[in-house]
Amino acid sequence: MRTIHSLLSFARRRIVQIVLWFYTAGSKLRQQREVRGERQPRFESDEIVVPAHGDMYAIVVKYAGHGESANLHVLLDALRRAQVNTVLVCNGEVPPEELRALSQRVHRVMVRRNIGRDFGAYRAATLSLLSQGVKPERMMYFNDSLLYIEGTELDRLVAEFIFSEFDVVGLGENQYQHHVGSYALSVSGAAFTHPKFRQFWQDYIPYDLRKHTIHAGELGLTGVLKDLSCSIDVVYDVTRLARKLGSMPLHEVVDAMRWLPFGFRRHALMDVLGQSISARGMILNAGALEGSAAAHDAPATGQRPAGTPTLGAMRSLRDADGRVALLNRETPAVRATPKTSASEGMAQSAQRLSRQLLIDHILEHVTNGSQLHFGFGLFYRLLGCPVVKRDLFSRGLYREHDCADILDNVPAPTRQRLLRDLINRGRLDMQLGRWRGMLFRNGML
Repeated sequence: MRTIHSLLSFARRRIVQIVLWFYTAGSKLRQQREVRGERQPRFESDEIVVPAHGDMYAIVVKYAGHGESANLHVLLDALRRAQVNTVLVCNGEVPPEELRALSQRVHRVMVRRNIGRDFGAYRAATLSLLSQGVKPERMMYFNDSLLYIEGTELDRLVAEFIFSEFDVVGLGENQYQHHVGSYALSVSGAAFTHPKFRQFWQDYIPYDLRKHTIHAGELGLTGVLKDLSCSIDVVYDVTRLARKLGSMPLHEVVDAMRWLPFGFRRHALMDVLGQSISARGMILNAGALEGSAAAHDAPATGQRPAGTPTLGAMRSLRDADGRVALLNRETPAVRATPKTSASEGMAQSAQRLSRQLLIDHILEHVTNGSQLHFGFGLFYRLLGCPVVKRDLFSRGLYREHDCADILDNVPAPTRQRLLRDLINRGRLDMQLGRWRGMLFRNGML
């Protein structure tokens, strides 16, 4: 029976792979005419609103399908305060009044058909600027798949992108075939004007397919930058998060777990806490046993023997507890009641081990994929990351009350606007039919 079940599972996977292959091939075939027409980027309009000042540039992509642009104004204003020449690329037709409001905040506005998603817009603007001889000190890339939170942290992020000593600076990264997120990225002028960088954009085919954008776009771009031996940094990475968690007491680490996606809390929380508490209890129990043994064997003066425990002492503890006890080998001899001294040392060890176990589980979860998806709550609450991915709800990672709790320190009007943007996109996992649901589960949507 198990063999039959395995064969059926294998057959289903193969059928899905074949269906996805035909879906991808058919989609590319349908898009051939538009893609060929974009060999040389085309724009419906291209207007320089104000002359360029300085040599800091940013390409910001606005997708018309995302509706009103109030949140994008926050980013554009932050770039303007930093005296960045912003080139706004509108993917699709934006209402005239909205376009005027956007134009007041930028150096240049390009309007094009939505061919190839955000990477198609990046490509079109990059090749256009390079052909016109633009040589920036830094070129930044942003798109509106992010919601930007106004404040000093956003200004600090822009400053990191401008003044970093690294050739490439990303907002976040993904450990899946490691690549830097393209939703917010900064590259040096030397990288931007390098022939291989230009060749990447020239060769990139702007298909409107999510997996193509990830593999040929994001992974391909990071690969080219690595081939150029660019130094790469990420502003909000797991090492910084690990340092922050490591500086927190155990009860604060436990409390921070409520800012992780609900799936982690629902499926793993009790196991994680159970293991941590079990480890802590084991150590404390060992400490109590050690204290009892010390009280029985110690000299009449009350001084506890120092140094490495004897084999006999370890065997006694193992026999009494049924497990290999963890002993504090670094606790110096003290003139105190043996039980109190041992208990204090063991309590400290238990705290450290329990905290580290929890941190290990948390970081393992955050690094499963896109770190700004899985670790959004922690990056925002602990490190001040000033962005929210628009698809946190639609990807089924967080729920409304999760984000309301995470963003409860944001001013009420801003918080409500952010939450409504997330909610209005809906939850794709709740509204898809069988066909689109299969595409969604396999990363095609």
